Amino acid sequence: MPLIPQQKEQILYYCGYTAAVISSSLSFGQPLPRETMFLIQATVDNWANELAIPRILQHLTILEKIECLLVEALDRLSTVKVGAVEIRQDETTQLENEYNRWANRLADHIGVPFYAYSNRFKAQAGVMVGNISSR
Repeated sequence: MPLIPQQKEQILYYCGYTAAVISSSLSFGQPLPRETMFLIQATVDNWANELAIPRILQHLTILEKIECLLVEALDRLSTVKVGAVEIRQDETTQLENEYNRWANRLADHIGVPFYAYSNRFKAQAGVMVGNISSR
């Protein structure tokens, strides 16, 4: 059972890659290369190891669950205590850490790097991306 297009898109998303089509991203009228995007694109398009797909799908399911938990945590950001129940203050940080841990496992399993300029992974990749002001 090969990966379906939705699963391929999820792999790109969870590894921090843009959803933009490479050729439609232009800089000064020229196509803007996405550095390591060709590696992950070739990997997900030509996946041959059928035995590894259940584990990949497991990683995708876990990452999706963590992302849902992060969205649910938004409702609790302004609450510190409800009756005798205290809300965990570092819940979103812990969820982000878990997200990164499982995204690392996914990337390691399929053998691709993260997109280094993704805001989610740039601290992990050691890449500092700055803004250039233009007027």
